[in-house]
Amino acid sequence: MEHTRIDEGVKRGPKRKYAKRLTARPLSRDPISGRISPSIPDDLDPADVLARYLGDERTADIAASLGVTRPALNMWLLDRAEEPWRKAQVALAVSKKEKAEDELGGAADPLTLARAREQLRSAQWELERIFSRIYGQKQEVTHEIGENLASVLRGISERKRERLIGAAHQSTATIEDALIRTTGENVESST
Repeated sequence: MEHTRIDEGVKRGPKRKYAKRLTARPLSRDPISGRISPSIPDDLDPADVLARYLGDERTADIAASLGVTRPALNMWLLDRAEEPWRKAQVALAVSKKEKAEDELGGAADPLTLARAREQLRSAQWELERIFSRIYGQKQEVTHEIGENLASVLRGISERKRERLIGAAHQSTATIEDALIRTTGENVESST
């Protein structure tokens, strides 16, 4: 059996040469990566950059138009406009979530449906991280005191009871654990 290349006969053109960046800006060391990159102009307004970002322009494209790296642009935004930058990220994440929900409702085939689900999960995950106050998972802890524990608490002195409750609040232990530590009494569970 003779071996033939799968791309045999495919015409190949000359290799593409990459354009060099033409910048006349002074260079500075990126604090995160340590690479030397052009510095961001002092007269650049963070509001202009955020407006471009909210106009669905990627930070990589904004950084490229300014002649800087993406990490340098992100660091500059964190230094100059941390709260507006966070709010812009939240606004864009909410928009991504709503767009994914719209695509989920209008999915015509299984591939479009799967893509919409993944985009929705991604947007929800991002919102949980950057805006957890609204979109984060809520965790609630409730304590129920059983009848046996309540009767033991009634039987001990007020001073011991205050010490017991204080010990339970100061640690992550339950009241039953604190009772065992402070009084040495073990309470049978009612189950």
